[in-house]
Order: sequence, then structure tokens, then C-alpha cells
Amino acid sequence: MQLKHDQNAVVKKKLIKSGKKWVVVSTLSFVGLLLGGAVTGLDVHADAVGTSDTTSSDLTTTSNPNDDSKQVQSVTANVTISSNMGDVTVNNVTGNVGQTLTVNVPAKAGYRVDKSTVVANVNANGTITTNESINYTATELENVQDGVDPNGQNPADSDNNVTEESKAVAIPVAASAQVTPQPAADSEPATTTNNLDDGGQFGTSKWYIDGNKTLHIGAGELGTPRDTYWYQSQHRNEITSVKIDKGVVANVASSDLFSNLISVTSIDGIENLDTSNAARMYSMFINDKKLTTLDLSKWDTSNVTNTQSMFNGMTSLKSLDVSSFDTSKDNQMANMFNGMTHLQKLNLSSFNTGNVTDMSYMFSGDSSLEELIIDPDKFNTSNVITMAYMFKGMTKLKNIDTSKFDTSKVRSTFEMFDGDAALKSLDLSSFDTRNLAGQGQFVNGMFSGTNLYEIKFNEYTGSNFQAGLDYGDWQAVGAGTESNKISGLGIMNRYEKMPAVTETYVRPISGPLLVPTSYSDGKKGEPISSDISVFPGDKFTTNVTVPAVKGYTPYKNGTEKLIANTDGNYTALISGTVKELNDFTATDSILYKKDIQTATGELEIPTTYDDKKQTGFLEIPEVSGVYGSNDNSVDISSYPIPANYTTDTKSVGYSVDADGKITANDKILYKRLQATPQDLTVTTHYNDGTPDGQITIPNVTGSYGSTDDAYDISTYTPQTGYSTTDNTIPISIDSQGNITTTGVVNYTKNAPESIIADVTIKTSQGPQVVKDVKGVPGKTIQVDVPPIEGYTPDKTQVTVTVNDDGITVNDPDVAGYVTYTKNPTSNGGATTPTSTITDVNIDVATFADQPAARLYDSNGNLITNRALQPNTGWFADKKLSKNGISYYRVATDEWVKMDDVYVYTPNNKYVETYNDSSKDVFNAHQKQISRQLRSDSDWITDVYTYMNGTKYYRISSNEFVSANDAFEYTPVNAIVQTNNYNTTVYDEYGNAVTNRQLAAKSSWKTDKTATINGQTMYRVATNEWIKATDVSNVKEQ
Repeated sequence: MQLKHDQNAVVKKKLIKSGKKWVVVSTLSFVGLLLGGAVTGLDVHADAVGTSDTTSSDLTTTSNPNDDSKQVQSVTANVTISSNMGDVTVNNVTGNVGQTLTVNVPAKAGYRVDKSTVVANVNANGTITTNESINYTATELENVQDGVDPNGQNPADSDNNVTEESKAVAIPVAASAQVTPQPAADSEPATTTNNLDDGGQFGTSKWYIDGNKTLHIGAGELGTPRDTYWYQSQHRNEITSVKIDKGVVANVASSDLFSNLISVTSIDGIENLDTSNAARMYSMFINDKKLTTLDLSKWDTSNVTNTQSMFNGMTSLKSLDVSSFDTSKDNQMANMFNGMTHLQKLNLSSFNTGNVTDMSYMFSGDSSLEELIIDPDKFNTSNVITMAYMFKGMTKLKNIDTSKFDTSKVRSTFEMFDGDAALKSLDLSSFDTRNLAGQGQFVNGMFSGTNLYEIKFNEYTGSNFQAGLDYGDWQAVGAGTESNKISGLGIMNRYEKMPAVTETYVRPISGPLLVPTSYSDGKKGEPISSDISVFPGDKFTTNVTVPAVKGYTPYKNGTEKLIANTDGNYTALISGTVKELNDFTATDSILYKKDIQTATGELEIPTTYDDKKQTGFLEIPEVSGVYGSNDNSVDISSYPIPANYTTDTKSVGYSVDADGKITANDKILYKRLQATPQDLTVTTHYNDGTPDGQITIPNVTGSYGSTDDAYDISTYTPQTGYSTTDNTIPISIDSQGNITTTGVVNYTKNAPESIIADVTIKTSQGPQVVKDVKGVPGKTIQVDVPPIEGYTPDKTQVTVTVNDDGITVNDPDVAGYVTYTKNPTSNGGATTPTSTITDVNIDVATFADQPAARLYDSNGNLITNRALQPNTGWFADKKLSKNGISYYRVATDEWVKMDDVYVYTPNNKYVETYNDSSKDVFNAHQKQISRQLRSDSDWITDVYTYMNGTKYYRISSNEFVSANDAFEYTPVNAIVQTNNYNTTVYDEYGNAVTNRQLAAKSSWKTDKTATINGQTMYRVATNEWIKATDVSNVKEQ
């Protein structure tokens, strides 16, 4: 096929050998933008390749000349790939139904993607789909060549005919993964990355080490250990993790693949590695010292022949899953698990070792391994030649099943179990060691450092060797007598001549036997110690001396009474078992039963009262009981009960201890008699002048002679139109059951939800009334200024406050005052200037932070020789509105502009900030300044003013605080006395304080009085106020 030449197109070719022909491997790209990277189906002769710009279509498959199957259906579709930045679409990918395609991942400017390709399937329904996802990571582009944008497109060379479909192509590969796709050509021009190592090709797989120290291994078949790969990287020791993409295929020669990655702590995607063709895995993970877990349960090892040192030196590995390993072809396992010092359990039950010839050092140095699981029928050692050091140094291994080991070909067991201190028994009855006869140098130290107590030998044994078996006294089980003892060396000597007999040898164990004791009265027992010497695994009986204890008789197992010896002690025949040194278990025990004695004496029974008023004792003159008993009781129904009380207790249990002391087990509870339920009348008080009244509380009851300071009456206090916080009252019940109270329920009139009232506005044209204004009491609202025909008001709205009894204009003489200006009239086409002068009676002040205020005459002309100094106050009696500008008169024909002053009212008062938070401070322009007033602080104010309808107090030169953040008060020094009812306490906002009242007719010191919500109040504590209407007397101090 001939492609039309395009000056912006670049065709890159590579020749690879395919059978007897060369295949042209081509990539077609625009400068900086990859268009294709597929192995073409064009077959040419090697000498026919030139430099022409010819190539095949972007995506083809190489046909098989021997393929006589039906025609394959071709599919072209878009492939959607999920990513952390949303779905990415590769358009117009083509393949045949049933194929597996490798699709290039699109690049994104400023980002690095975690994989270069994904695997997609061509489906019969006409779609091409992938289950893989990708992850983009932001990176800073550096050293980008001039004229090339971050996407790799050269603006000068751009081709309008290039479409989005050209930005990625798919490379078809066989579903069996036997055909590995060629990698796509790199985009040009290249940009630098943040990778530690940009890596390269290992076989057909792309690898690199990113800036986060992760080794990435891309899809493809890996090379052999002779190739250059990450092992040769200068950053190998910095790698902390490995990520393996799907589609990675292990080479037949995979030895050392992950070896000496000394900083790696995790491998992600290990299950993605296809090991079905791998044969050599020796040293594959050797010295990966920081890897803690490794799950190889998905691996196919059916073709592996060598696993020597595969996991050697993985000192941090705690979990290893090799449950899927097929080792039927493996012939080399030396050092396979050597030095795995943190591994505690290893399951090799799937291992078939029938072809293995070398098991030396296989588990050596696994010092933490406690459980080694093998299937004796699969762990076939019939071809093993050496077992030297096989289990050496496994200090925590407690048992290993060697009962079916076939050692007929073994030439060395040197130090095979050396140092296995936790191993207590070995069954070597299957060991055929005829090949070791006379070869002591290959057997010596076989049991050195062990603490074996039982060992079973086969009839065939070599001679003249020092196996290191403990030299203590041993006994051949077959001998049957304890007197027939033999040393460890003696056992070896028995096998100097062949044949010998199959025999099990045991070594006696000595140590203390501890017999548990207990006491019938619960007293703690100390075990009885007796030194014995028995054989491991045996049940035994031995005579033990049981010491006498005064006041007690010993029983074996609680039932067999022991007979005293002449020395006063006792002897018991005790049974038990022994496992190993100092591990004896007695199966019998000793119970000391208390000798029966009777005690007589006085009993004091504690008494309690349900009202918790008192405690005491009821004394019973004489009771009796057996020493150590606790099931005694005494009838108390005939004893007197305290006045006004009753009890349900008729009898009380008591105990007699080992010393004869008598103690009550229970207490007597006396319950106070309850008054008959009755109605109680409570006085009510109202804050709106309504006469005092009463409410009735039904079914009031309580204990005789008791008081309740907070009897709940909340169910009976609600009244329409009123609210109260007095939901409890004090009550008293005398000894006759009469109930009284001093409590009073104080009611506050509820504010109406809303009112409708007329609003009167002061204006230059006389009072103007706005009818039927609606508002909620306590709220500030805006009211529209009524229009007057022929006049224009200086404002359209005024701010008003809604009260319970009406609506009033805020600052009616200044901010709330409306000036109407007569509209100008036309006179022969000219406009006649208008001016209006109205009377005012106000104080104005110049701004402290502004220059001197200029003065003008009544015609608006500037007076050049006079001005008002900053921060000075002036009286104004007239207001002039001329040509849209307003003035105040401060002297004869001397006027100041309204915008150059602010209106204030003299107000020499004290103010206190509310205690909820710090308060903002503003200047005379209503601009917040960088200062705040502490909450609950006191200040002197000399004036107040309104700014935008809000009232402010001046507390310093050009410093104001909002009246919403502070309130006025008057200092006093007096004593106030409350009325003859409990008085509600309020906070500084006028809210009732929950569960807080002042007692009736009580006196309190007050330092402040203030008007809060229209009510005069006295302060009696920090943020606690009472109404003046609740005070009966004020005494000045």
C-alpha cells in the first residue's frame, strides 16, 4: 500500500525477523503526536527495504498462511478507559472479534500516567472494552523545546486534517499472550520527567522507577538475567515498592528477578505476573529484607525446575503464601527458605518434592518459625542427596513430621537439626542411612543443641559418628525397665555394627510436681511441691507428702479423706502426666475442709433509710452459727420499727467466719411513710398589673416530716397569653402529713406576635401619617415616606421601631426627619432655582479625621475667612436645602454642609458591653476600626448618634460602639429586698435565667440599675438582674 506523503508526517520503521521474512514495524506520527505503533502485515524482502514513505494501515494483523478458518469479523469502535480524572476515550480502534488488543493510553499535558497501555477485548456485539483503569499524576514540564506545546503538537507544523482518532492506536495480540506487542514509538520531542530512572526495555516490557521510588513493570514478556534491567540501576537500593501491570509474562529464566531490592516493602500486582513458562526461579527474592508479606497463591509454577535460595534472606517476611506451588518438576530447593527470621508459620502441604536432589539449608536460620506444615505423602525425599543444615537454627520449631522421610540416597545430614532447642521428639524410623556408613564427617552434629527427650531410629544406621545427642541417661523402650539405662553415646555405639533393630529411646525428665490445693471456706491454697523423675509422655503416680493445716482436714479430689501419719502430716498417691523438662501436670488435687465449730455472739444489722436522713444498727443480743458458714438467718419481725417508717424486711442473713466473727449479710431498709395525696394552692403574680391569683396543684404527696425545694408543677403553670419560668416550688410536709408552700408563680405578659399601628413622621411640611403599618414588637423596619404633590422628599424611607403599644420613628428630629423640597417650575423655558429653609434644633459635630469644615452663605457661596475646626460641636437652628444640597446654620448666615458634620445628642451616661463576646468599634463614618471592647466592660459616653438608622454611643474621640452591643445603666450603691414571693432572675437581655430564683423577702446588694425591655431592673450578681416591680424596698448605702 502506498501512502500519500505529507510534509508533517514522520514514518519510523524497524525490521524484525518473522519466520523466513522480514516484517516492517512502522509508526506513523505527526511531529510530537503519536499516530500509530502497530506491527504491520506488510511482508518484504530484507534487500527491498528503502527510505520511501510507504507503510500499511494503522492497524492490521499478520495472517497465518496455514489458517483455513472462516473469515474473521472486523470491529471498529471507541474504547473508554476509566481514570482518576474521568473517562478517557480512544477513538476508532479496530480489531477482530475474539482478539485481545493492547491500546495506547493518551497523554495529558502536565500529567504522568501510571501505565502506557491497557488490554482491551473485541466483543461479538461490536464493542471493544477494557476492565483496566489508569491514574494521572500532575508533573511540571521542564525543558520543553521551543515551539512545541505540552501535548507535543508543533503549531507551525499542525495539520488540519489530523483527527482525534489518530492520537492512539490498538495493537492486536493473541489471547494466549504468546504474541507480545511491539512498544509504541516515543513521542517527539521528549520532555524530562521526575522519574528516578526512566528505565527501558526488559524483553518487551517497559520499566521505569518513578519519583516516588516505585518500580513500574509494564505489559510484555520479561527478558533474562543476562539482559539490562532494574537490577543494574544505580537507584535499585532506593526502590521502596514494585507495581506490576497486567500482561507481564515471566521469562523461562527468571532467576534473580526481584533479588536484592533491599528497600522494597510491598509488591503490587504480583498476581499479574504470568509464571506459567518460568523454569528457573533461584534467588528470585533473595535479600529482599524489608518485604513483610508475599502472596504467590495465583502463580503457576508447573514448569519450575529450580527454586534454590528463592526466598533466602527475607528477614522481615511474616507471611508467605505458596499454596498454589506445583513443585513436581523442581529438583533444587537448597537454601529456599534460609534466613527468614520473622516467619512464624509456613504451609508447604502442596509441595511435591519427588524430583528434588538438594535440600541443604532449606529452612536453616528460620529462628521464629514455630509451625512447619508438610504432607508426609507428598514431601518425597527419595531423590535427595544432601540434607545438611536442613533445619539448623530453628530455635522455636516444636515438631516436624519426618516419619516418612526416604533417606536412601542421602549422603549428608551434617548438623541437620543443630540448635533446634524447642524440638522434643523425632521419629527417624524411616531413615535409611546405609550410604552414611563410615561417613561420620557427614553426620556429625546432627542433633547438636537440641533438647530431645524421645527419638526413634531405623534398623539401618551408619557408624562411627558424633551426632550430638544429649549424653544423659536414656532408656530403650523395648528394654522395658527403668534400670536398663543407656547414654547418648551408648545409643550411637549400638549402631556401630549393622544391622541393628528399630528402637525408640526416651530420656527421663526430673523436676518439681505442683499439686493444686484449695480450701472449703474459699481461703487461697498454695500448691504442694514434690520432686519427681519420669519419662516424657508417660502417665505416672507418685507419693506426695501433704502438710497438715490447723483446723482443716485434707481430702484427695475433695472426696477421699487422707489418714494422718505419725508425724502429723498426710501422704497421698498423686497421678499426673509429663511432657518435657519442668512441664509436669498433676491430675489429682487436695481440698482442705474446715473442721466444724460453732460460734455464739451479738449481731449488729446495719439500717438505712430511703430518705437518707440517717443510718444505724439494729442489735440482736444473741445468734449462733458454724465456723465458715454464710447461710444463717434471724427473724427481726418482733423488733420495733422507728416512728413514721415501715420496712419490708422480715429476716436478715448472717455469716460466721473462720475465726468465729458474726457479720450480717444484709441491711434493713426503713421506708418513710407517705402523706395522703392532697390539693395545694399556689399564689400567682402578674407583671402587667393583673391582680394576684391562685392555681391548684392536685395530688401532692411526700414523706412525713420532709421538704422538697423543687417540687415540679410545670403541668399546671401554663396560662394563655402569659409565660413563666417558675415550674417548681418548695413544699413542706409536717409530721401529721399536712403540706404547705411559700412558692409563687410569676407570670410575664407575652408580647403580641405582630401589631398594626399608624406611624407619624416629622417633616418640613408638618407631621405626615402613614396608616396601618404592621410589624413584630422589638423589630426595626423601614417605612415609606408619603409623597406630597409638587414636592420631593430628601429620603424615601425612614427607620422605625415596633413597640408593644405602637410604632415610633428612630431619631425623629434628624435621621428620621423628612425635608420636602418644592419642585422647580418652568419660567419661559428656564428652570427657577429652589431653596427651602426649615427650623431644626440639633447639635452637630465636625469629623475628627477630616480637615476643617468649610462655611457657606445662604446663597451657597464659600466663606473664605472662616471654617469649623475638626472634632468640634455646634448648635444648628436652621436647615437649608438648595439646589439638591443640604446645609445646617451654625451662625448668622454661616452654613455648613450636612455631609461635613454628623448630628449627635448629648448623653452623659454609663454603658456596659453585653457579656457574650468582644464588641467592634466604629468611627463617625460608621467604618470599623482595628480595636474591640472587651465583653462585660464599662464605659462613659458623652453623646449618641444615629448612623444608617442604628444608634451608637461615643466612648472616645471618634470611637463609637453600637447600642446593639451595649446598654445604658446608672451606678447605685444600695440594698434591695424582694417581695413576699420567690423572684425570677433575668440576664442583661431581659431573658429569664432557667432554674434561678431569689427567695422571698431576701436582701441583695445592687450596684447598677438599667432599663431593659422597658422594665427598670437592679443588678444583684454578674449578669443577673431582678425587676423593680419585684422589689419591696430599696435602701441606699
